[in-house]
Amino acid sequence: MSSDEAEQTSAPHFTYPILCISKNDDLWAIRSQSELTTCGPVTLANGIRVGVDMVDADGTCWRVLSVKHVGYAPFTMRSLNPFLPALRVIEHEFEPMPRLSLGEVQERVCAALDAHPEYWCEWYNKDKILPERKGQIRSARSIADIHNLLDLDYFGD
Repeated sequence: MSSDEAEQTSAPHFTYPILCISKNDDLWAIRSQSELTTCGPVTLANGIRVGVDMVDADGTCWRVLSVKHVGYAPFTMRSLNPFLPALRVIEHEFEPMPRLSLGEVQERVCAALDAHPEYWCEWYNKDKILPERKGQIRSARSIADIHNLLDLDYFGD
């Protein structure tokens, strides 16, 4: 897809929360326009969002093709902490992907749990906790319910 055909952050209309699924099946959440358009310097420098599939609460799916640093986030209480670097304002280039059904999202999330069980439970509880958690995911009635069940972090650095 050429960059002329790709969409910028302002073009897609997302229904929040957005479920982010990385190339290596990491999961995180974006809960607002502010979280979508900012990230920390490590996330930006390492291209962590590039290649991520973003699935909004309606199942609309976009793949991030590139991320561009366009400025710095306005002053917030975070700015008072000298150990936290300023957030970067970013723009994404997106590629539209096929819409995902709730069942498809549930299976992708369950695959992510299988790929990284250490994120979701202690190793000695894996055989008990993971099947229970996947059962809850498969019983979710919406993508937003999946967010609530997983209590995903925002990945901003």
